[in-house]
Amino acid sequence: MKESIANSYVFSIVIVIVGICTGLIVISMNYSKVFKMKNRVIEIIEKHGKYDDATVGAEIETFLKSAGYPPYQASTLSCPTGRGNKHAVGGILDEKNTGIKAINKLNNYKYCIYQYKTAKGSYYSVVLYMIFDFPIIGDFIKIELPMYGDTKIIFDY
Repeated sequence: MKESIANSYVFSIVIVIVGICTGLIVISMNYSKVFKMKNRVIEIIEKHGKYDDATVGAEIETFLKSAGYPPYQASTLSCPTGRGNKHAVGGILDEKNTGIKAINKLNNYKYCIYQYKTAKGSYYSVVLYMIFDFPIIGDFIKIELPMYGDTKIIFDY
């Protein structure tokens, strides 16, 4: 009887270790996928030289759909506060930094883009999210971790 209890403890420890290793692998794969998506969104903005809804926004939405980024279900998009206490809610700050111009009008995917003016030109900051949606408890627990990235300075002529 003593040996059967010891074996159950060892079996429990093995199950916990396998669960932790599986969790780490899932997190690292999701991080790698979202990191590549963020870099591709930055490349799209740098390729066009600026952000506009018609061309760049549509290309980003098409890319996110083809890459398997999960669609956003809620009706409102809340973006984190940008640098310098500039706040954008589901949008990009306009060129004069006087207000907010919505960038994600279709509201299909959760991402945020900010524009910052410098003396040399402007650059854009991109935020995508690592979204963990669990199959059974997804309605109660949903984890969204932001991933930030910046473009190079785009010179204004």
